[in-house]
Amino acid sequence: MSENLGEIVKGIYAAFGRGDLLFILEHIASDATWGIDSVAAKEVPWYGILTGKTNIPKFFSALGENADFTIFEPHDFVVAGDQVFNHLRYEATIRQSGRRLVGFSLQHWTFRGGRVVRWRGYEDTAATRGATVTGTV
Repeated sequence: MSENLGEIVKGIYAAFGRGDLLFILEHIASDATWGIDSVAAKEVPWYGILTGKTNIPKFFSALGENADFTIFEPHDFVVAGDQVFNHLRYEATIRQSGRRLVGFSLQHWTFRGGRVVRWRGYEDTAATRGATVTGTV
């Protein structure tokens, strides 16, 4: 099963790239938690921890409504038991501010029974906030 978890994560990234939310949700457990934990959660629309499969689409909606990606490259996948870790390089323009965001993130996926039960993204949240919040540099 472990080898397949990396393929599931790669499939979720491919689905994100083509806007296929249904594929993503098919691979998420009903009690999953999802998000980027940060003190900037009130300022960055896609930050915060969402609980439950029915709430997770809010993350994708907020990201899609606020950022136009020009680069979104997941790589360096490591599978360890029911955990998958990978790096993500991305570049986007934030619509509200018009600023360019260039970033690198560590992604941590936890599975149970072949479905995602927890996803966390770790990145330079100050840089994201700076690009997102109008009036900050």
